[in-house]
Amino acid sequence: AARLAIAGILFVLLSRAFAQSRKEKPVQSAWTVQACIGLASLAILVGSVATHAAAAPAREPLGDTLATIGIAADAAHLVGVSLWVGGLAGIVAVRGILREPEAAPLARIVLGRFSRLAAYAVALVLTGGFVLSLLLVGSWEALLGTSYGWVVLGKVALFTPMIALGAFNRYRLIPKTAEASPVKAVRRLVENVRFETALGIAVLVLAGLLTSMTPAASVAGGLPRQFALDAVVDDLRL
Repeated sequence: AARLAIAGILFVLLSRAFAQSRKEKPVQSAWTVQACIGLASLAILVGSVATHAAAAPAREPLGDTLATIGIAADAAHLVGVSLWVGGLAGIVAVRGILREPEAAPLARIVLGRFSRLAAYAVALVLTGGFVLSLLLVGSWEALLGTSYGWVVLGKVALFTPMIALGAFNRYRLIPKTAEASPVKAVRRLVENVRFETALGIAVLVLAGLLTSMTPAASVAGGLPRQFALDAVVDDLRL
């Protein structure tokens, strides 16, 4: 219910920002966009309270502490993914403008700043993902012996080329945008971003699949497969 309410407010604010962008300068909608970023972060935090990361450690002696850690790790992981993949999608949306020769100075600024932002986002993704893997997978046996673990490995397999491609863009192509002829580097950057975005969408699909699966730690932990009930009826213990 809280996420739905936040989504409704976000829809109104974003609609307002789009309407302003048709008539006014972009700076006029800056506060609206900033409010949307804050509400989106709040929605992620609220959503993390109702995830496997919050529920899985409930049986442990330190269940409350582990649940808090799980919520924080899940929120950090999702914020990182949102900044990274969302930023990639934003660049793809305006790639036609960035590839224009006269827009090369603007493209250098946009791509350079996003590259720095993506570095922090990747740190959040990896840190949150590592903590979540400890809580929800738990062991190498669970990672390799359950369907949940294999989906996690699929995510890792897609994240690896995304990180490699991002590093190549940051350390090889972005410096070239400051040279005398930056147009070629910008166009190659934009093409790489399109491929990186496609990988990010595939990662999001796998992440959605994980939310519908039983965590590997629960399966490998040997949870009871049958329901047992002890009761006393008419002085008879059943």
